[in-house]
Amino acid sequence: MRFFGPGQMIILRGHKNNMEIPAHRKKIAHTVTQAIGIEPSVRTYLDEKEQHSIDLLSLTDPETRAIKIYCSIGVSESNNLVRQQDGNFKNVPVELLMTGYEPFDSIPNILVTCGFYITKNQWVCQPGAVFRKIIEIYHGDKEMKHVMFVPPFLWGDRLPAVEQEDKTVYFLLAVPISDQELEYLEQHGSQKLEALFEQHNIDLFDLDRKSIL
Repeated sequence: MRFFGPGQMIILRGHKNNMEIPAHRKKIAHTVTQAIGIEPSVRTYLDEKEQHSIDLLSLTDPETRAIKIYCSIGVSESNNLVRQQDGNFKNVPVELLMTGYEPFDSIPNILVTCGFYITKNQWVCQPGAVFRKIIEIYHGDKEMKHVMFVPPFLWGDRLPAVEQEDKTVYFLLAVPISDQELEYLEQHGSQKLEALFEQHNIDLFDLDRKSIL
């Protein structure tokens, strides 16, 4: 398991993407839309120097319109070198998902910030990885401070990996966690924390939820 902490705050600027989206990115957006959401739109987010960008797909949950779903498009074009059991590293391309109630309009920035730390800083993202203090960048007053990445279990087997010409792209879901929950994860592992979340039936869509620990 890996833990990372942010350095300089990333200031993001989002704008509607009027440029033609490459075919391989369209395939990812189409796959996600067909699997889990409706009313798709794509915006391009720039870093503070406007030198790097990530496209972000926004969707509405088809069953609960108050829930928004966001998915990065393009993070998988950067290396994500995951250590294997034999000690070697394997590139596992990923795109990131995050979801929440519609009033939480900072979620796109939170998710894109995670994406930039992968594409610009080579942070490794895999199940159980934690990106520290990502939420705290935007919300210093919330109990939720960090994000833990897990497989996209919310949608069961409806969201498959995307087969591209030269790689397979996998999806990971960013789950907000508190300082106390992070401490529990460090002591007992991410699977035990996930089991605790299930036991308490936490509301993953509520960025204002209270820590269960």
